[in-house]
Amino acid sequence: MTKFGLRAWVLVLTTAPTLLIGTLLGGYFTLQRYQEVLDNLKDQGLAVIEPLTVASEQGVVLEDREQLKRLVSAAHRLNTDYIKNIAVYDKTGTPMVSSTFHRDFPLMQLPKGQPIPQVPTFAYVKGRLMLRAPIVADTSFYASYRDKIDPNNPLLGYITIQLNQDATLLAQHDALFRTLLIVFIGIIVHLLFTWRLLKHVTAPISNMVGAVDRIREGKLDTRVQGILIGELDTLKNGINAMAKSLDEYHADMQHNIDQATYDLRMTLEQVEIQNIELDKARKRAQEASQVKSEFLANMSHELRTPLNGVLGFARQLMKTQLTPSQTDYLQTIERSAQHLLAIINDVLDFSKLEAGKLQLDNTPYSFHDALFEVVDMMGANAREKGLELSLQLPTDTPDALTGDPLRLKQVLTNLIGNAVKFTAQGGVDVVVSHSGQAGSDDCEIKVTVTDTGVGIEPKQQQHLFNAFAQADASITRRFGGTGLGLVISKTLVAQMSGHMGLESQLGRGSTFWFTLPVKRANMVFHDPLPMEPLHDKTVVLVNGSRRTRQMLTLLMQSWPFVLKNTDDPAMVDGADFILLDRVELAQSQELLGQLKKSAHSKLIGLSNHADPRNRERLLQQGLDTCLIKPLVAPKLYRALAGEPTASKPAPAPHLLPSAQLPLPPGRVLVVDDNEPNLKLMAALLEDTSCEVHTAGSGLQAIEAIDKWSFDAIFMDIQMPNMDGVTAMSRIRDALGDTCPPIIAVTAHAMAGEREKLLDQGMDDYLTKPIDERTLHACLQRWLKKNDVLDWQQAIRQAGGREGLARDMVKMLIDSLPDTRDNLEKALAEHSDEQLYQTIHKFNGALAYTGTPRLKNLANDIETALKKGANANDVEPEIFELMDEMTKLEKEGGRQGLVS
Repeated sequence: MTKFGLRAWVLVLTTAPTLLIGTLLGGYFTLQRYQEVLDNLKDQGLAVIEPLTVASEQGVVLEDREQLKRLVSAAHRLNTDYIKNIAVYDKTGTPMVSSTFHRDFPLMQLPKGQPIPQVPTFAYVKGRLMLRAPIVADTSFYASYRDKIDPNNPLLGYITIQLNQDATLLAQHDALFRTLLIVFIGIIVHLLFTWRLLKHVTAPISNMVGAVDRIREGKLDTRVQGILIGELDTLKNGINAMAKSLDEYHADMQHNIDQATYDLRMTLEQVEIQNIELDKARKRAQEASQVKSEFLANMSHELRTPLNGVLGFARQLMKTQLTPSQTDYLQTIERSAQHLLAIINDVLDFSKLEAGKLQLDNTPYSFHDALFEVVDMMGANAREKGLELSLQLPTDTPDALTGDPLRLKQVLTNLIGNAVKFTAQGGVDVVVSHSGQAGSDDCEIKVTVTDTGVGIEPKQQQHLFNAFAQADASITRRFGGTGLGLVISKTLVAQMSGHMGLESQLGRGSTFWFTLPVKRANMVFHDPLPMEPLHDKTVVLVNGSRRTRQMLTLLMQSWPFVLKNTDDPAMVDGADFILLDRVELAQSQELLGQLKKSAHSKLIGLSNHADPRNRERLLQQGLDTCLIKPLVAPKLYRALAGEPTASKPAPAPHLLPSAQLPLPPGRVLVVDDNEPNLKLMAALLEDTSCEVHTAGSGLQAIEAIDKWSFDAIFMDIQMPNMDGVTAMSRIRDALGDTCPPIIAVTAHAMAGEREKLLDQGMDDYLTKPIDERTLHACLQRWLKKNDVLDWQQAIRQAGGREGLARDMVKMLIDSLPDTRDNLEKALAEHSDEQLYQTIHKFNGALAYTGTPRLKNLANDIETALKKGANANDVEPEIFELMDEMTKLEKEGGRQGLVS
């Protein structure tokens, strides 16, 4: 948008050309007039000076100043209007006469060194116009005045006339005034015409602009009035027509808006009714979800409570002297209860995943051990169905990884369990592969589970990973299960940033696979197996199945033995080891007899049956060793080369498994309204050093704390009259700071239940059915701990491997004398650098051992040294550290860890 309006533009565009043309013409004529007056002045000066130079020749030659004076005075008087002064100079520039004395007389003289002009010339000297003409001697004087006139230079002098410019300036000013007057009159006349134009053009246009603005503001009844000329009248009619159309359109639009508003109001009323209904439906859904959660919680509680007694007492009975039939019955009971517990866990895991409250651990673990454990566990199911389960694990597959081993094993168990469940004959192959750059901590693990089972139709595959879905409705009745295993597994893999998929053909089997991006852990869970016993050894596989051959071929890539396959007993001569596959078959037993007669090698049988009586019978028939499938690398190595000495732990009679670590003595109160649970807890703790008291209700628990002091209280949550949370609050109020740790024991295992109970004041949380290992671990945490050596912490930091924890603690104890000597030497020599290096190294060695007191002291000393402390500053802490080292040595001697 421009800054000037139409009126201003009209004024500028019409006045500027007139003003410019008038100014140019006036200036031109003014200059022309000035030049004419100046030329006239010059002509008059020439008319005076030319005869004056001729008349003054004789006076100059004779130096008759009187004559010259009369001559120039007369000339000045006759031309006084345009001459100010006349001066005569000889040829040396000396002034001879002047028509009048004038202050500008010195300016009329030629500057020194400037020659006398040969012709009349005009010059401005400080703004004054000077006319100079030479006085030249006539030839008639040469003869008479030879002594005064030089024929070669006839110049006698020069005359200077200062011309009067007053008349010229007056004429110039007059011309300028007349010009300005004419231009002014022209502009005035032009403005009159312009004003007339503005009145008939710009004023109507301004009125139209105002009318358009009012129309834009919504005043659609506005019209442009008046009689206009030419195109302005056409524009007026157009604006009025546009305003009329807009008025009509606005009226129609307003009518439509009113109708739409009415319809919208009716719609909003309907939407509001629907929102009310949706809100009611949402509340009903929330109530239904709450009912579902309460149902799952109650179902969990009601099922886990009796299962706690069933599983607990079944395990207790197994510790007693039983007949084979009784043992078989108890094992059947335990398997059935475990199966029921697995179904409950599937439902609860799905509920946690659905609520987004399932948290994954990120701890170091042995990937190989996780695979071996699952394959070994699922091998029993495969053997019961006569299936062959094989694991193909390349030896270069990373072992030490970080992640959640429990959830990984859950996924593996589900996939392998499904493969075994839906396969009637053949076998199941578990194939592991990995990819990643060499030297990088990041890699990707892929696990493929292939079976020869019933297969899945393409249409059914699309719904297979949906909750409660199975490939066929009849499969639930044939095979059992909740239909939640795959959706839980896929969700777990997705939470671990992996992917899961399947490939299947109906009647030909299925292949399930998943990939996981993993990170290597900076730990060693297994020492490398020594290969010297297998170097250049020959292993002959007799009657080998496809899966066994594949597994041995894979091992041969990194194990230094030579593998041969044959079914002919005559081909085994010279073999160091003979592996007889499927040794339980009648044909293999005949081969066994032939091999025993003809070969003198170590004879190892591979069987798909775990019956101890069958194994003993085969050993009596001549086998040196009988391995039960599935076959894994460590098991095969021990059969071929014996127990590896590099990884075999030294005897540690005092170091028990984590579930059987000796508990510190203490008095424990168990509170539960279920009598079987009370008996079970007492039975589980009867072999410990704990004194166990029981209470059947919250009120009895409050009465018990008045009689005895307890080191730990196991509190059931759901009890009549007074629930466990209320009882816990009453006990804490009564005991204050002396209150022992209170552990919640509940059959509720829903997502968020643990966090809820901990927020309410519980110190720990156990779910039913109670596992003996879990119970002992809980007591180890909460009973008075050994600050010198915490075995639970040591085992956790060693990735759950008791043998590795024992080795690391033993290595630490063996290094204590050298560490003590270095510390004493650093203190004696006041060497801060040596002290820091010793403490830094020792602190690093404490990172993976269960020595909390030593670790804290070493860390505090190292931190102080980093901040600038010297040996004298930390000397008291050093002595305290040495005392703790002595205590650790004594504790290690008590547990048989000192070399």
